[in-house]
Amino acid sequence: MVLYLGWIFLWLVTGERIKEMTTSDCFTKNLLWEYSSTREQFVLFCNLTESQTCHSSHRSQLSPMQGSENLPWSGYKDLSDVQWYLQPQNGDSPWEIMNNSAHIIEKGILHFLTTEIHNPGSYICRPRIRSPCCVKIILEVKPKTKLPCIPQNSVSHEQYLLLGSTAHIHCPSLNCQSDAQSPEVTWYQNGKLLPEERGNSILVDEVYEEQEGTYVCDYTESVNTSSRTVRAVVQVTTIVKDTNHKPDILDPIKDTLEVELGKPLTLNCTARFGYQKDFMPVIKWYIKDSDREWEVPTSEEISVKSTKKDKVIARVIHFKEVTQRDLRRKLICFAQNSIGNTTQSLQLKEKQAVVFLYILLGTVMTLAGMLTAAALLYMYWIEIVLLYRTYQSKDETLGDKKVFDAFVSFAKWSSFGSEVTSSLSEEYLALNLFPEVLENKYGYNLCLLERDVAPGGGRSCVPREDLE
Repeated sequence: MVLYLGWIFLWLVTGERIKEMTTSDCFTKNLLWEYSSTREQFVLFCNLTESQTCHSSHRSQLSPMQGSENLPWSGYKDLSDVQWYLQPQNGDSPWEIMNNSAHIIEKGILHFLTTEIHNPGSYICRPRIRSPCCVKIILEVKPKTKLPCIPQNSVSHEQYLLLGSTAHIHCPSLNCQSDAQSPEVTWYQNGKLLPEERGNSILVDEVYEEQEGTYVCDYTESVNTSSRTVRAVVQVTTIVKDTNHKPDILDPIKDTLEVELGKPLTLNCTARFGYQKDFMPVIKWYIKDSDREWEVPTSEEISVKSTKKDKVIARVIHFKEVTQRDLRRKLICFAQNSIGNTTQSLQLKEKQAVVFLYILLGTVMTLAGMLTAAALLYMYWIEIVLLYRTYQSKDETLGDKKVFDAFVSFAKWSSFGSEVTSSLSEEYLALNLFPEVLENKYGYNLCLLERDVAPGGGRSCVPREDLE
């Protein structure tokens, strides 16, 4: 509700402001638009620098140290934030022009998109800031009655310049007059004044992309005792040479495509066309079944990319579901320009089941695991055996019907020998180290003569067969 009331208030304030706006102090300019085609475009500039009211009004607000170069409208680049109004020829109150199908306001320039009957009238522009500055342009619109003096030399409102070449940009209203007969012309490019250009044409020594844009040529025409400005608009486009190659098909690039039966499918026929001034590309999908061939009627065309040198276009077809009948058919992508045509065939192929992929993956992983295990076993088999014996050593002598597992003998030191003993002597190893490790840690039973056989005993500690 608050937003609605706000819009009403804004509308009332705006309407009151328009009603209070007086155009008597506006700088007035008469302008003629002679059109030869309903497709011609037209533009109006809000040149506030021509208005003496703007200068005098603003100078009164400036200090003596400030000059006219500090005016907020002293250059076209500062005139983007302006309002445009149209006052009909019947004298009704002016109304603000908004962007619509007939007019577009861009950077302060009013563009006419069509040559309609209601275009004539008084066009007023003023800055959005509170200022008495305004420019009133009385526009007269009428069809061109004079035919070109030489039809083949007639100048179009759309002119094309070849990049890298030397060219002229002609004023359409003065194409039948020589330079000597032509009045002084004021040229603008994209709203910017070209002060050095005063003839009925502009010579471009070498064409670059910067020369592209909207050109305006103005000249003064006297009618009886009054004068008016005649304006013509030229849309200049920079181009490259026409291609001499057939289109290139970018997609599809393979002859076959794997698809899943019963699933939807989208196919693109994408082709790149070289530049041609009279560009009439043809891109289609065809279906070939046995001896019959026909165009797919339900495909849609999409512009993918466009540059100065080429344009990429795609033709798309959609399958709700892929059937066995589609697998037997051949699809043909067809692209053609004025040079020739290019085709690329495509055959649909049923995709293999996913189970086969899983089986293949499992087999590969199993083989890889087995090879890895074999390599580890080969490299670390001794460590693996010792590790096994560490945990299984106490059980390996059970049930072998042996009292002892090993017989240990050693050479005793002579009683006349040295009493110096070594920690690594045979007696120490046999009586201390071997029993501690083999019996206490690993659970073996050792037969030691000094320990297990009584002095003067006549038989060995174990039978011979038990020692085998």
